[in-house]
Amino acid sequence: MIELMLVLVVASIVLGITMRPKPAQVDVGVQMISRQIRLAQQYAITKRQRVALLLPQGDMGAGLDESLYTNKSFRACLVTFDGTDYSFSSHIAGTKWGFLPPKMSLSLADSGDFETVENVENSIGGLPYSADVKAIVFEPTGALVNGSDVTLSVTADAEADNHVDCTISWISGRVKIQ
Repeated sequence: MIELMLVLVVASIVLGITMRPKPAQVDVGVQMISRQIRLAQQYAITKRQRVALLLPQGDMGAGLDESLYTNKSFRACLVTFDGTDYSFSSHIAGTKWGFLPPKMSLSLADSGDFETVENVENSIGGLPYSADVKAIVFEPTGALVNGSDVTLSVTADAEADNHVDCTISWISGRVKIQ
């Protein structure tokens, strides 16, 4: 009986160590990005327009501090489609760049699944920029334009193994948090 109790105590200690909770920041980051995805989809449906949620992943040019925007920011905009490419039309009125909490990053599971919005223009901190930016693009029906689910990850920079994946259904636009 004592040996059984000892085994249970050791097993519970090991389980407690391996099942540590995710930091609150990861959960906050996931909530922020999933909320913006849902808002972009709702805007596309209610206004009957194509809407993109911009997710900068590389060079934004114009001497911008990329550490603030690359893999950390997002913003909704209207886009046009010319049959082959999506082009920036305008940012949605009343929106601003959103940022993940400090020491968090956003990565695209397979960037080939994301659309590229061309010629995104704006002024950040008084510096103009124009760049091609990866994005999640919604049709006026609320479906994703690419015809396949897309997955992005929110990660605590200090701990690469501490991340949460968000998969967006291409048909319903529903966000599944894994």
